[in-house]
Amino acid sequence: MPQIEFPLGKTEYPIVNNDPSVGDAFSSARISDYFFVAGVTGGSWALGFLRGRPIRHTAAGIMMTVGFTFSTFYVLQSCRDRLLGSVPNGPEVKYYEKLKAKALAS
Repeated sequence: MPQIEFPLGKTEYPIVNNDPSVGDAFSSARISDYFFVAGVTGGSWALGFLRGRPIRHTAAGIMMTVGFTFSTFYVLQSCRDRLLGSVPNGPEVKYYEKLKAKALAS
């Protein structure tokens, strides 16, 4: 399968990783990303329970799965954007600079 490339252009923030994998993106998740996943997943379960009248628990489980999937993809996208420098990424820049300095020192 051919690799699709797109020009990054000039970014407003520094690029931490110009080709982040899924593992790189999830390993750079912030605590707010984890809370986002938990909140959307829990809220989706509650919505499914309240709206799924004859089959409440089944509807709640399905809605929880949908909410978890949505929130995971959203967090993946936002983490990737921070690594690519599309959005503010100050904590990631500091963390990866520390890692790079530590690797060079050893």
